[in-house]
Amino acid sequence: MNIISEYLETSFELKNDVVNTLVIENRELFISFIKQLYIEMSTEEGKIILQDELKELSFNKYAELIIDPFAIDPNNAKNLKKLYERIIKNSSNEEIYEKRLVFENILKDYLEEIVFLSDYELIYDNLDYQNIFKAVNLHIDTETKNLASMIIDYMRISSDLSGTKLFIFVNLDNFLTDSDLIELQNFISYNNVIVFCLQNQLNRKLIENENLRIIDEDLCEI
Repeated sequence: MNIISEYLETSFELKNDVVNTLVIENRELFISFIKQLYIEMSTEEGKIILQDELKELSFNKYAELIIDPFAIDPNNAKNLKKLYERIIKNSSNEEIYEKRLVFENILKDYLEEIVFLSDYELIYDNLDYQNIFKAVNLHIDTETKNLASMIIDYMRISSDLSGTKLFIFVNLDNFLTDSDLIELQNFISYNNVIVFCLQNQLNRKLIENENLRIIDEDLCEI
């Protein structure tokens, strides 16, 4: 997978087993790069291209831009929709399907009783399991953990449920310790996700095998 942009002298290869870091020391260019990423994620009309084996990919479909890691939520609407779809699909096996039919019959009898006892003409729609799951707040149990573990869990869940392959973080170094970054690297090494870190400065030791490119204040690439 590669990032192609007029802001880069050459395409930046994103490797799937290491931390990929692009440091843009020039603040104006750094802000412009993030702005174009945001536009690309929202409208696919930015100036940055995501490419894999010469095929252009949709940022909105395959990537996620994370500016505030404290705001990530494994139970976001996209993940829950995919989770509910998977549960419904898996409920077609014989044992669960029988319980599903019993549940539907009980619920139908209950609704019919409500309709009968009401002073009004009531009607109801066909059973929608997605709405039932929402009504009971069926969601993934996420324990309070340190930020590094939260980020790793989020990537694991979003990759599995929503098919997100590329996670783009802005100034992640400001939130994680050196040991956290090593934990992140260990996760990347054994999971099929790509992490792309955008930094305005690099004030830490290099991570083992880190894929690093630096654009300095004078716009020279190192």
